[in-house]
Amino acid sequence: MSATHPGYHCLHLYASHTFHHFLKSAARSPKETIMYRNEHFEDSNLTHIKHENTGTVRNRLQTLAIPFHLAEEIRTEDSDMSDHGKESELVIRWGKAMAKICEGNHRGLYLLLMSFYHQIDHKRRLLKLSEDCSASDVQELQPFLRGIPESKKLTSEALISYLQQNHPEPVFRLVKWMQMTFGQNYFPPDFLKVSGFSNDMWQFAVLNPPAQIRDRFNAAVIRNDGQTSVRWHGTAINTLHSILQNGFQTEKIWTAGKPGVSWRYAFKQGARDALSAVRHPLYDYGILLGLEVAKPPVPTIVTHLQADSDKFMVRYIFVLPPNTPKPRATASRHIALSMEAAFREWPSEVKDGYMSS
Repeated sequence: MSATHPGYHCLHLYASHTFHHFLKSAARSPKETIMYRNEHFEDSNLTHIKHENTGTVRNRLQTLAIPFHLAEEIRTEDSDMSDHGKESELVIRWGKAMAKICEGNHRGLYLLLMSFYHQIDHKRRLLKLSEDCSASDVQELQPFLRGIPESKKLTSEALISYLQQNHPEPVFRLVKWMQMTFGQNYFPPDFLKVSGFSNDMWQFAVLNPPAQIRDRFNAAVIRNDGQTSVRWHGTAINTLHSILQNGFQTEKIWTAGKPGVSWRYAFKQGARDALSAVRHPLYDYGILLGLEVAKPPVPTIVTHLQADSDKFMVRYIFVLPPNTPKPRATASRHIALSMEAAFREWPSEVKDGYMSS
């Protein structure tokens, strides 16, 4: 799917009965929490639930989506960048276009930019930015990222004001490229939020994973007879972009059946110290990932090998503010069941990447 495809706005679907499914799932035994990808869980006595075809879903989602014309608008402006010496004017126009995106999802845009602040992969290599960017471009990008309002002071208005300033052209090009290429990975789940987290916890849904990761995962699901479960993984923000774009690269992958177990991995001191050393604005924040796994549910923490990496798909991103206390056992179980119930509402077209037709 392209970044502008309506499929990546899918999470407004079937919001009316999410809570019902959460209550039902809370009463299930562990064996009953297994999910089957090609089967939508619903109750025959729920006559009030409206079933919608894909076309209706798309129309419904578009009413809440960021205007699709923005992408083409930004592309058109970029094609004129080298003509007639209009760089400053175009950068200002870009700021206004980005402001429209920001109004719809300023936290998502912020997290996207912060994921590029000091991004490395699991082999401790700096990841490459766009094909046409130079080392000097990256040097100009760093002060731009440091100048963004702090997360605790972040509002749509504050970010818009900053974006509309006359930033250097290399910054314009890089940030435009980031938004156009990866912006859909940080879409708020809206009505299908996972309940149980505090209000200062940011949530995002990953609705357009790279095709290679999606295809390998779908093949793993087929090998597992369509059976999947939900798991949790904690990490630092400097590895977030690599995980989303390349999948899990470490020799061992730790996942848990409840978020509280993965909490400490989101706040590992070594990662925090390394990010603090490079003045990362979110060095003391933690990242918790909600995964769909092509395996049966397991209540305990499990160590997976790299060979199993194709069996994992990141579906949710949770941003934990500094010193966020780990949820107690009851709250942790509530959150786990809530994500499981919310995830069942994802249309199969989106899970399988077939919304492009």
